[in-house]
Amino acid sequence: QSAQATQQAAAKAAQQAAAQAAATKAAQSAQATQQAAAKAAQQAAAQAAATKAAQSAQATQQAAAKAAQQAAVSTRNQLTGSSSWYQAPIGTCASPTLSFGTEVTVTYLATGASVTCVVDDREEDATRVLDLAQGTFAQLASLSTGLIEVRLSW
Repeated sequence: QSAQATQQAAAKAAQQAAAQAAATKAAQSAQATQQAAAKAAQQAAAQAAATKAAQSAQATQQAAAKAAQQAAVSTRNQLTGSSSWYQAPIGTCASPTLSFGTEVTVTYLATGASVTCVVDDREEDATRVLDLAQGTFAQLASLSTGLIEVRLSW
């Protein structure tokens, strides 16, 4: 009986050792899985941060380009004075001083409306800054208005 009891005790001890080894192995496996998940989370966070940084850089670049464009527009040449109309092809204008081929934005100061025209004729009356083609003038004011105050930008 004593040998049988010893054998049973040894078998029980072996079972406990096997169970403990299995529990240790399961704990190690869980820890490895947890570490792998933490590493994957860190990589995802790093990738998200890199994406956000790239988007921020792109937005900054776009803002800089827009600011440069606005600066270029604000440094354009400007002149204010009177304008009238004459018989000419729509989209054209006559200037006493601007070079032929110059594209001019004409803003009617009373309404803020604007049109563009290309200088293709010489205005002989130096009291006016520009004469617009009849159809172009009509986009800003009634032809019966005759003379309007404008701002030229080119």
